Amino acid sequence: MSSTLIFTALERERELLQNIICLSEEQHLMLAEEDLGGFDTLLDRRADLTREISEIEEILMEWISSIDTSISPDILARMRAINEEVIRMADHVVKMDKRSQTILNLILIGLRRSTDPS
Repeated sequence: MSSTLIFTALERERELLQNIICLSEEQHLMLAEEDLGGFDTLLDRRADLTREISEIEEILMEWISSIDTSISPDILARMRAINEEVIRMADHVVKMDKRSQTILNLILIGLRRSTDPS
């Protein structure tokens, strides 16, 4: 498998994660203002990006398993570095999502209390 194709896929995955992080930041701003109006749209956009990342991951797993053993250690180290960055970015997204979920839960609890007739 060509290292160029693997680099291109890893770069695309990193780009998609950067977009997801931006959407997560928008999501935090919306939650901070308790503006749930465009929330579903943001989630839909993120879902599309996440699907593409999943497809890339599947392809990368196949490519990496058939990687040419003659690839230089330097190229492998660069691939590893990009992959580690992708992993850190994905971990960051997970942490942001956990915070968003906590904030959303608090907002929903507040909405329920404000509409509770008792």
